[in-house]
Amino acid sequence: MNIKIDGSVLMLGIAAVALILTFAFLATNTSGTAVQQSGGTTAQGVSAADLASADAGAFRIQVQIPCAGHTGLILREVGKMNGVVSVKTSGGWNSFEVIYDKTKTTKEAILASDLFKSYPAREI
Repeated sequence: MNIKIDGSVLMLGIAAVALILTFAFLATNTSGTAVQQSGGTTAQGVSAADLASADAGAFRIQVQIPCAGHTGLILREVGKMNGVVSVKTSGGWNSFEVIYDKTKTTKEAILASDLFKSYPAREI
C-alpha cells in the first residue's frame, strides 16, 4: 500500500507541531527562576512569607501579550528581575501579581524594564 503525501500538507503538519511545541515551551517554567505559584522559597532564597512586611512591596499588572502562550515568558522574565521575590498569574492569563523586596528594587524600576517596552503593562 503506497500513500502519497503532498509536500504542502507535510509542511503544514510540521508547522503545526512546531507551533504547539513553542506554546508548550513558553507556558512552562524550566529556568529555575523566582517564579512560584504559591508559597515556597524563590531563587533569591527568600520566601514571600518570610519577607518582612516593611520590606515587601506588591502590585498587580495586566500585560498586553498576544495569547496565553506568552504567560510563561512573562513569569520567567519578571522572576529573573533583581529584587523580585515572586510572580504569579492573578485572575487571568495576562494578569500577574508581583511581590518584590523594596530594599532591592522599586515598582517603577520593574515596570520600566525592557520586557514591558515589548509587552506594555498597566497596574490594576
